[in-house]
Amino acid sequence: MKFFGLKDKIAHKFIKNQLKIEVKSEKYSPMLVEKVGILAEAELFKAYDFTKKLSENFNLPIENFQLIVSQESVNEVDETTYNIFSDKDFKLNANIKTENIQQFADTKFDLLINYCNHDNLYANVLVLHSKALIKAGFDNEETPFYDISVKTQANKIHTFNEELTKYLQIMNFIK
Repeated sequence: MKFFGLKDKIAHKFIKNQLKIEVKSEKYSPMLVEKVGILAEAELFKAYDFTKKLSENFNLPIENFQLIVSQESVNEVDETTYNIFSDKDFKLNANIKTENIQQFADTKFDLLINYCNHDNLYANVLVLHSKALIKAGFDNEETPFYDISVKTQANKIHTFNEELTKYLQIMNFIK
């Protein structure tokens, strides 16, 4: 017996409940961003080299970036090279069940950047599970859980990166 859509409905409820919880305003002094986590969709990742562009913009070595790719179908991205996640990596209650995805969520990144579309349900769940100090993504009323949100179209990655870099420089998080 299959429960059609039950897992997605529970994930939506998880996001809604997390947004209701008052987030403790942790005061952290301005620091330099050194460790960056990146969430990207497989189609977008194949067309754009996130780590190289961000490495240049942030003046950081590529080793300081950790990428995880969201994929819906099999064989979109080489699974031996990159961490891959999909809805199959989450339990019915929206908790993470795969060890490598849990390790990504538990990593204390200085900055987590979500390049996934706002309607990518499990990317949003992963952002909420993340222990990153600063979370950045595309501006959208449906996903108000970013510390830095850039209003641009989802396919304007270059513009997004320029604006994000500018904001981080203004806040003295990057050189």
